[in-house]
Amino acid sequence: MSLALQGSSRRAVEAMVGGSLAVAAGALVLRAKRAARCLSAATAAVEPPPESLTGYRAAVFSLRPSSFGHPAGEADARAMADARLVIVGEIHSIPPCVELQCRAALAMLASLEAGGRLHVVLEHLNFEQQPLLDAYAAGTLEMAALLEQYSVGTEGHDLAPYEPLLRLGRDHGALQLHAGFIPRSYAKIVMRESKEAAIEAARAQGYLAKGETLDGTEEHYSFFESLLTHRPLHAQPPLPPTDKFRRMFPAQLIKDAAMAHKVSRLLAPQGEGGADKALVVCGVGHSGYSHGVPERIERALPWLAGRSFRVWCLQAHESADLRGAEPVRELLTDAFGESAFAADASLVMRRLGYTPEQVACAGADAPNFQGVASPHTLAALQPGEAVVDLGSGLGVDSFIAAAAVGEAGRVTGVDIAASEVRHATARARERSLDGRVSFVVGDLERLPLPAASADAVISNGAFCLAPNKPKAFAEVWRVLRPGGRFAIATSVVLRPLEEGKWPLCMRMFSELSSLQPIATKAGFARVAIDTSDMAMAFELEAPEGEAPESWASSASKQRNQVHVGSAEFSHLQELDMNSICGRVVISGVKP
Repeated sequence: MSLALQGSSRRAVEAMVGGSLAVAAGALVLRAKRAARCLSAATAAVEPPPESLTGYRAAVFSLRPSSFGHPAGEADARAMADARLVIVGEIHSIPPCVELQCRAALAMLASLEAGGRLHVVLEHLNFEQQPLLDAYAAGTLEMAALLEQYSVGTEGHDLAPYEPLLRLGRDHGALQLHAGFIPRSYAKIVMRESKEAAIEAARAQGYLAKGETLDGTEEHYSFFESLLTHRPLHAQPPLPPTDKFRRMFPAQLIKDAAMAHKVSRLLAPQGEGGADKALVVCGVGHSGYSHGVPERIERALPWLAGRSFRVWCLQAHESADLRGAEPVRELLTDAFGESAFAADASLVMRRLGYTPEQVACAGADAPNFQGVASPHTLAALQPGEAVVDLGSGLGVDSFIAAAAVGEAGRVTGVDIAASEVRHATARARERSLDGRVSFVVGDLERLPLPAASADAVISNGAFCLAPNKPKAFAEVWRVLRPGGRFAIATSVVLRPLEEGKWPLCMRMFSELSSLQPIATKAGFARVAIDTSDMAMAFELEAPEGEAPESWASSASKQRNQVHVGSAEFSHLQELDMNSICGRVVISGVKP
């Protein structure tokens, strides 16, 4: 199971770091020489990131179901700062990851209650090396000497990049540094003797909980095996794991179990109402999808449910554009699967008027939704009808229409983008809809369809971009049979735009007052405009089990302030878009 996709107790945020990789981190993201700026409001001032950060780019994205894939915001930063337990699944020894950890530690320190302590538990040192951390924190061992003595051991990490994090243990009395891993010799006992022998030896030293058996789930093994074989976890159809590494699996589990036991012993004495917190730093392999360390901590301390925060660090190609929605989507889809985006998209679709059945029909295609409202209510599609979907995009509304018209009906999607037509066609085939649903490249003002060939025309979010609206309405008239109807969901401006810089799409919106006359002049009767839900900016209802304040602002702003990301249109951020634009559904009938 994927921790990042399961409710408020399993929050996580992604950070992508360019250069040669991408960092995914709680509600934070690093970028060039700047780190986790979204935490700035929650943290004390810190030194500028060192020059060693040069060459890395980073961004942080939310993994909460309600805002999956959106850039992390203040709500994510607060959630991390207030959590009793934060687990950072890092990429080892990468300076931006360390900077993120420092920001997280400072935020957690700032929110500590009186008398509370922040325990920073590190994978990089084993329990026998705790004296090194104690001496460094006390100021009796400098970093150079620590590195020299550490190199004699068997852990083998590059500790030098972690100096900023370790220094917090020296500078802040409330922050305590802890070695977090079992010595490697115990994993060797697993491999050379047996897991039972390793358990007995580790328990004798107090490294494992009494009930620990080093058993793992099949899902955990699949994740573990994928790290070694690079098998894509979210391939369709699914690819099963090999059995090659099953004997090695308990050697991984003993590391997870020992670290979880260490953290549990630090937090358990105070219990649910305690003031102490823990920041756990380990590799993604020990924390991904809540496997390993996280699941064992929450098993031992169930009261941490709803009070923990996950961070995942992901690699990205150095050429990846972390500001682009599609590259980011590709990165997150590779890590979490296409369905990871469905929760956010489903919430949006429900808010825009889609029924639960229609959202369910969208299914795995819901993340591809590009509309502004639902045309289906007014279209009232019937079994056996022929439907045309104008501006069909990636096919979501076409697939919903296909369900309404049934096996005896047919749906034709028209879109000007050949790449979207190819995608939608492939998805129709995968849904076993080929023959009933087809997609063609075409212009709304010159539809490649016969006259009087459709019973209904729907459109969602594309009609507003037709340069010549009268001509587009005339084409709708042409392809409809007598008695046919249309329902078009579109964006409008409420009044003429004032002088100034406006995005091209807004300049192409029709004025609300012009729509009905255009449709009537095209020959349609019973033309009506549904203005019951015109808001362009709105807040989604919190999913069951999530607090609205933890996510709503991030989700709604990212969806509805679509032009703010461009510096050219940054002035729009200060405007009330609901007073300028609106969403409507216009419908009518061909006599």
